[in-house]
Order: sequence, then C-alpha cells, then structure tokens
Amino acid sequence: MLIYVAFKVLLILLEIKQSAQNVAIPPPRNLSITCQTAVVHWDYPPPDNNNNQVSFLVNVSYEEQKQQMEIPAQQRKANVSGFVWESLDSALAVHSISVTARAPDGRLSDTLAVTFTYNHLRMANIKCKLEFPPVDVKATEDGVAISFPNPRYYYPQLRRVTRGHDISLHFTAKSHMGDMSIPCRQEESTCKGDVSLPTGDDKCVTVEGSASRLPAVQTMSFGPAPRTCAQTADRLAVMVPGLVIALVVVLLVILAVAIYLVRPRSEGVGAKGYPKCLHEAKSVIGERYCNAGSLAEVENRVKLVPLDEYRTSSSTETESLQEEVQEVAEGYPEIDIYEGEHNPVSNYDSRHVQHLTVNMGDESATGYAER
Repeated sequence: MLIYVAFKVLLILLEIKQSAQNVAIPPPRNLSITCQTAVVHWDYPPPDNNNNQVSFLVNVSYEEQKQQMEIPAQQRKANVSGFVWESLDSALAVHSISVTARAPDGRLSDTLAVTFTYNHLRMANIKCKLEFPPVDVKATEDGVAISFPNPRYYYPQLRRVTRGHDISLHFTAKSHMGDMSIPCRQEESTCKGDVSLPTGDDKCVTVEGSASRLPAVQTMSFGPAPRTCAQTADRLAVMVPGLVIALVVVLLVILAVAIYLVRPRSEGVGAKGYPKCLHEAKSVIGERYCNAGSLAEVENRVKLVPLDEYRTSSSTETESLQEEVQEVAEGYPEIDIYEGEHNPVSNYDSRHVQHLTVNMGDESATGYAER
C-alpha cells in the first residue's frame, strides 16, 4: 500500500514538473505582416536561461497547400513571398500564418496565428494592399492630367502571376469635386487620365485602384496613393530667368552707349579742332603756326599727342623742339592760314604752297596752306 502511494506521488510530481517546464516557454507576440514584401514579423521576450536557445516554427498555408520553415531565435521574421506569390490562385487566396517557439529539448510554446489576403472580397484578419505606384499630376486648363505606371508591370511578382490571365483594371481619382474613373488596359505600361477641376481650385487628387481576374470576380487592391498636387510653378518664377537675361542685355547696351558718349572724339584735340601739339608749337614759334585743316584731316594725317603728356616733357626737350622748328621754318615766308587772322606779310611775294612740318620727337604735325 505504501509503495502504491509513493509511486502515485512521484507521478504527480513529474506531471507538475513537466507542466511547469511547458509554461516556461513563452509564446511569440505581436504577429504581423508587411504586405508590400510578404514578410511576417513577431516579437519574443528577451532571452534568459530558459529560452535563449529557442527557435521558431513558421507555418503558412492556404486551402490544401502548406509550407513550414524553422527560423533562428535572433531573426524573428520570415519571408513567405515565394509561397504567397507562387501563382495567381495563391496570391488571391486567404493565407494562414502561425508561429510557435520551440526549445532545444523539443518543448513547444503556444501557437500564435493570423490570416491575411490580398483579395479585397475575402475575409481575413489582415487585408493587404500593394502600394500604389508613383503618381504624376500636371495642371491643365480644365483641371489636371494624371499618369502612373500600370501596377501589373510595376510589380514583377504581379506581372509573373497574371501572365496568361485576363485582368481588368479599375482606377479612381478622388478630389474635392468627387470621384473620376481612369481607364487603363492591361497591356498598357502607363495609365493616363484627365480630371476636370474648376479654375482656381486646388489641383490635388488621390488615386487608388484594383485588378480583377476574369471571369471569376477576385479583386486585388492598390493604394490609395498619397494625395498628389499638380506642380504649378509660380508665374514670376517662370519669368525670372527671362527677365534676368533681358536686364543683362539692357545693362550691356546702356554701358556701351555710355562709354561711347563719354569717350573723347579724338584724344589730343584742342580748341577749334586743332591738335594740342600745334598749340604747343604756337607757343614755341610765336605767331607762326600752321592750320592742320579740318578735324577729319587732323585724325587722318596727324597722330595726336595728348597735351598732358607733352607738358610733362623736360625744358631741355622744349628748347630742342624750338630749335628744330626754327630750322625747318628758315627759308619759308610767314603764312596766314588761320581762319581770317592776318599775320605779317611774308618776305616772299610769290604765291606758293607752303608746308610746315613740326618734329616732336616720336611724333610729328604738318600744316599747309596756299598763298
């Protein structure tokens, strides 16, 4: 009798111990799925002496199809996209995902499970949508023009599973004026549509859509895309480059005209159009000086010397110039060539053409008149 009682107590202790060990394996928590990539995520308590060696059993299934994978404790996620996107049937099915923690000795935790689907018409814990492709919105006179990549070609996995199937695409642009349908055929790589909006209103839309397999009504949803507004550039911003170019051209023209107007007509020309060098010659030779003719003749025949440069010459150079002028002038009569002024009569009484050349160093000036 005592032996039976002792054996019974031992069995009870073993059961209690086994039950305690089973409870010590915490289950995964917060099971979720990233619909865009079909990756399952879960949380698990930080490792301790009881669970630092656990692994995870992930089971995914739909209808009669099943797949199991074992994931290390540190990973805590599983990519099931290959199973989900194996075919169009699997993509539109309701999938069941379960995750169980397993200890090295084979003990298992409670199982955490959820269901999800990409089929908008099926019931599941999580209804997945693929993100809507990037939407381009441009302003028009009547509203906006919308364009975006066809989701069937934008997503490689969707292109693969829909190959050989008839797919009907439906897209809707929503604005403050209501909903507008955007037609798009399955073979088109880019979908386009126009939305009418009153002038002055915000040119912003939100686009969403779906793809349905025919003839059975099974629908996969996309979006909605973020609210997108037309890129209406400010008119002033558009005009600024042209205004800047025009302003630069005007400034250049004004600068050129200003330079032309303030520039001396001829450097070295003094009063009455005579070269300043001749006025200096007049101061050297007294009242005998020559008329160089018109200003045009001065410019054509005489290389003009600025008066300021000439005045900087030394007194020695001035005396040398006076001697040279005197030598040249010897043997010639005095001539009267200065616009009505009368000089003393020349010692010569015959009419002749006289030339007077004034050598001024590197420069020279010539005057002439008929007597």
